[in-house]
Amino acid sequence: MLACVDHGGPWLKDKHTLEQWALDASTDGVKRSLIAALEAGYDLLHVDPTVDRTLPPGESIRIEVVVERTLTLIRHVEAHRRNRRLPPIAYEVGTEEVHVGLADLAAFRTFLRGLQSGLSRAGLDDVWPCFVVGKVGTDLHTTTFDADVALGLYREVQSCGSVIKGHYTDNVENPAAYPASFMGGANVGPEFTEIKHDALVELEAREQTVLGKQALAQASGIGRTLEAAVFGSERWKKWLQSGEVGRDFHA
Repeated sequence: MLACVDHGGPWLKDKHTLEQWALDASTDGVKRSLIAALEAGYDLLHVDPTVDRTLPPGESIRIEVVVERTLTLIRHVEAHRRNRRLPPIAYEVGTEEVHVGLADLAAFRTFLRGLQSGLSRAGLDDVWPCFVVGKVGTDLHTTTFDADVALGLYREVQSCGSVIKGHYTDNVENPAAYPASFMGGANVGPEFTEIKHDALVELEAREQTVLGKQALAQASGIGRTLEAAVFGSERWKKWLQSGEVGRDFHA
């Protein structure tokens, strides 16, 4: 098992967005998190500065800015690592999110070239990400993996020594296509959460059956407690679609 940081970048912690942190403050917070992970012995850092809350709604961050901010974070980590003589750490870069535009092959190539030249200028030719995240057809609302797109992206990074990683692999319909397309990794998360939630609901139903017959103890109320915790966190708001904003959460 490997210890990894996922989506390490400005405003990708809910706290940064909810509290409307400025770019410098959010970037500094990310730097501290990455250094803490490095010092803790993590194996891989996902460097992902692809969100920019300073831009007007609907405007995408420029690929050149993504490159420069990626380089800034990697240079910061590497300076600390080398100064402390810590062992090398693996990197993952990029994102599948539509807002950054890396789904476009031309932008994908621009990102790779910019990262290569930037690392070379910084004297970090020996540092190169093992994973580059690509948009391979899956997102929060789809479950179909696009094997042709994945294979095309793999061919772009193959000469660099990288492999493609896909996110949102939950409940994907064609998982056997991943190894056939030379995918190097696939993130799964919400699917496991759904399984845990369903298991808790089932356990609560069994609890109600037992209590109804024997009245051995007070009911746990785990379902209501879990829903209240999720609602109170407000972390679900970032996943709302345009037509869902302002609607009753419990409707």
